[in-house]
Amino acid sequence: AYRDGELVFDEPCFEDEYFSAFEAGVIHRDACYECPYACNQRAGDITLGDFWGLDMSTLGAMPPGKVSVVLCNTQKGADVLAKLPSSVYLEEREFSEADNEEQTNLHEPSARTGDRQRFIKAYEQVGFDSAVHKTWAWRRFRLRVLKHKVMGLVGR
Repeated sequence: AYRDGELVFDEPCFEDEYFSAFEAGVIHRDACYECPYACNQRAGDITLGDFWGLDMSTLGAMPPGKVSVVLCNTQKGADVLAKLPSSVYLEEREFSEADNEEQTNLHEPSARTGDRQRFIKAYEQVGFDSAVHKTWAWRRFRLRVLKHKVMGLVGR
């Protein structure tokens, strides 16, 4: 879809093969399953990521889109963040909000599942989209999204 003259990917995540494969952990690099940096004590000055698990109702302003988490791990990182233009909306939060069960890589590397090998083998034979659909992770992901949709309708 085009928005303001720019091409924007705007599809529901449950219909996106790439997202489901990423979420299931079947397309990570091999190093991701043994990453020594998947812990609270980060090596870089700044850590960026999606702010999964954030209670959006607690924000001071409602963002126009998704919310990212920015962790300043060093003073140098904090200094860089302080130099961002005022057009970048920043809201300071407690680390404990980002340190939640959905931010798994703040605690441990990604888990290597049996679907990883199934995906790799299928990818070599039938390509990306078909390989994703051959994983059990894809089916579990679709069921979870369907459950959330149904629960949303029931809750209305």
